[in-house]
Amino acid sequence: MRQGSAEHSHSGEHSHSGEHSRSGEHSHHSPATGTQEQLWYAQIATELTRPTDRRVADIGCGHAPMTIALARALPEATKILALDSDPDVLASAAGQIDEAGLTGQITMIEHDLTDGVEPVRAQLAGADLIWASASLHHVGDQQAVITGLSSLLAGGGRLALAEGGLADRHLPWDVGVGEPGLEVRLDAVQDRWFAECALSLRARCRCPTAGPRQCALRVWPT
Repeated sequence: MRQGSAEHSHSGEHSHSGEHSRSGEHSHHSPATGTQEQLWYAQIATELTRPTDRRVADIGCGHAPMTIALARALPEATKILALDSDPDVLASAAGQIDEAGLTGQITMIEHDLTDGVEPVRAQLAGADLIWASASLHHVGDQQAVITGLSSLLAGGGRLALAEGGLADRHLPWDVGVGEPGLEVRLDAVQDRWFAECALSLRARCRCPTAGPRQCALRVWPT
């Protein structure tokens, strides 16, 4: 595999298809407003998709913001597969998809990536595009998952991964209440959570490209 596109700093969804699945979106990935979020997903979906795509998967779809953006960017005949490990999150995603009028185009799949890709190979194989955002850091052997997802791609298919990100800064150093440096302390709490999450994964393998302070969107064509 080779890196195909330029890197994009991003804020994005935080949904999980690995251990420690949580509903909602990761704070250091989330855009400042709902409108910015929608615009970001729409932009990335437009950049990643091709009119000829006929099967596209959103791995760790969460509440389906990217799933919906992909469906809107692609022809109606394109099959969109939305996968997450949390049934409650999938139920919420299904509601969002129904509200967007895209139910007939999108199939929901409940699966935990810690179990590998083989249980869902029949459903995902032949994908023209696989998008996985903020999912890999919840899996022990991250490289094995990347390899497995790559094996699901059709010839010429693309695997797009988005992990981590530098924290946004919205507050002044001294907000006038309490000690200065509030955002830095909040970041430290989040980093401790991330470290505890990583250490709790059994048989964890260090991923060479992902970490809590790195941010890149990388696309690998087959």
